[in-house]
Amino acid sequence: MSRLTSQKPAYIKWRVDQMRANSRIEGIEPDPRYIDFTAQMDTEGVPVEEQIERLKAFLKATKPSAAE
Repeated sequence: MSRLTSQKPAYIKWRVDQMRANSRIEGIEPDPRYIDFTAQMDTEGVPVEEQIERLKAFLKATKPSAAE
């Protein structure tokens, strides 16, 4: 299994680091709400599968409306 698909914590961290680097290259600033939300789940030891579901719900709940 490659580091692109592995669920090992080290490879997940590598992918997240790569995503952040790519975003900086593209000029996309991180959303502090996202950073705080994911950091809190990491601190709580929330399993990856549950983090994915919580993140989906979080993004739906915080998605800006088209009128904004």
